[in-house]
Amino acid sequence: GLRFEVSTLKPFAAHFTVYEVNRKPNLAPGTTMHDIATDYARAIDKEFGEPVDAIGISTGGSVALQVAVDHPAALRRVVLGGSACRLSPFGRELQLRMARYAREGTIRRAYAQIGGASAGSSWGRVLGRSVGWAFGPVLVGTPQNYDDMIVTIEAEDAFDVSDQLGSITAPTLVIGGERDHFYSPELFQRTAARIPDARLLLRPKAGHVASIAGKSFPRDALEHFDVH
Repeated sequence: GLRFEVSTLKPFAAHFTVYEVNRKPNLAPGTTMHDIATDYARAIDKEFGEPVDAIGISTGGSVALQVAVDHPAALRRVVLGGSACRLSPFGRELQLRMARYAREGTIRRAYAQIGGASAGSSWGRVLGRSVGWAFGPVLVGTPQNYDDMIVTIEAEDAFDVSDQLGSITAPTLVIGGERDHFYSPELFQRTAARIPDARLLLRPKAGHVASIAGKSFPRDALEHFDVH
C-alpha cells in the first residue's frame, strides 16, 4: 500500500521533487486510456509548463506509454516498472475478473487474486493472496474508488500501443520480471525493442512486485535519469 509506494519513491526525493499522482476521481464509464493520458498531459503542462521525468509502475506504466505516444512534449525521460505495451492474456483475464468481483462487492476476493498473481514464487503467491484479502478494502477506500478502479481496468483491457511505440521520443528504460504474470518477458522485450533507443532490464526469477522492489530499481532508474 502507501508504505510500499513511499519506500519505492523515497530514494528519488534526494535528487528530485517527487509528485505521486493518480487518475482523477469520478471517471465516466467508457473512459479510455487516451482520455486518462490527456488528463495527465494537461496537468503536467499546467503545473510545470515543460517536459518531466516520469516513472510509471504497472498500470501507471500503461498511462506513461499512452502519454508518450499521444503527448510526446509532456515527457522528458520515462522509466517503466512492471509494465509493457499491453497486458498479457492472463493479465487481462485476471483484471477483468477483479472488476467483476468489485461490481459484486467482494473486494477482498479481488485483491486476493491480484496479490497472489503479483508474486513470482509459490510461497509468495500464498502470502500475496493473504495480504490482498486482508488489506483490499483499505487499499480501495470509498465506493467511488471501486467505480474508478473498474473504469480504469476496462480502459487498460483495451490498451495496446504495440504498433505505436516507434513514435515515442522520450528515452525509455523498461524494467520487468521474468515471472511477471501480468505481462511476460516477450512483452517487455517487444516494448523495449520497438521504442527507439530504449533499454530493457529483465530481472531473473522476479514477479510483478519483486521487479520494482529493493535497491536495484531506484538505482537503475536514477542512472537512466542521469543521476549518479
